[in-house]
Amino acid sequence: MDILDELQARRLGFMELFSLGWLIYLKNFKSIIIAYCLTSLPFLIGYQLLFVAIQDSPSLVLLIFLPSIFILNVAGLAYYIAVAIITENFLHKKSSNPYQMIYSRLLPLFRLSLRVGVGYFLRFLLLIVPGIIYLVRNTFFGLALILRDQRGKAALDYSVTIVDGNGWFVFALTFVPLILTFLLQYLLASLLGLISSNPILIQVLAPALSSILVIGFGISGILLFINLEYQKGMAVS
Repeated sequence: MDILDELQARRLGFMELFSLGWLIYLKNFKSIIIAYCLTSLPFLIGYQLLFVAIQDSPSLVLLIFLPSIFILNVAGLAYYIAVAIITENFLHKKSSNPYQMIYSRLLPLFRLSLRVGVGYFLRFLLLIVPGIIYLVRNTFFGLALILRDQRGKAALDYSVTIVDGNGWFVFALTFVPLILTFLLQYLLASLLGLISSNPILIQVLAPALSSILVIGFGISGILLFINLEYQKGMAVS
């Protein structure tokens, strides 16, 4: 039974999704790392170097903070599109070009991400729990847009339909990797601190390496999206 058959057969558990995510990562390591180096990594390194250079100038830090976050977010979305397409290609044995998909999906995905971000922020300000519920229910809006070409409200509705009845599971699979990522970055920074006292080396390499090491968790989230689609009998292209 191949991975797609397993996703179709039944709802998979945490460890199954994690192991399959890492398996796909290893089988597509070259393509994923190239995508990372072409999209997210240069901006991540540039961001870290820039803030190391101006950290003693608070006014400059405030001036470039928002533009830097904007650029990093756009680069991260481009990378997410590439990984999602690479994963879908692997599962369905297709050969579509992930970089062409970036051009057609990036702007709509950014607009929708901004919409979800504002919606989450407003709900979180009023009451924390509604904000978290909103974020969980809309977890898959990006994949609905990237993989199923759902736009605007249709992508949000698609995500809500998939998450319905699986909220706690989606919440756990989404946020546990985030916690592990922060812990791994802290551990790498500590280890690099033992090797070198150069703050630039530590601040640049720790987030870059941790991002590379946790890609398998991100793919697990894509697999969960596809797995729940099949379990709900939703059409998969």
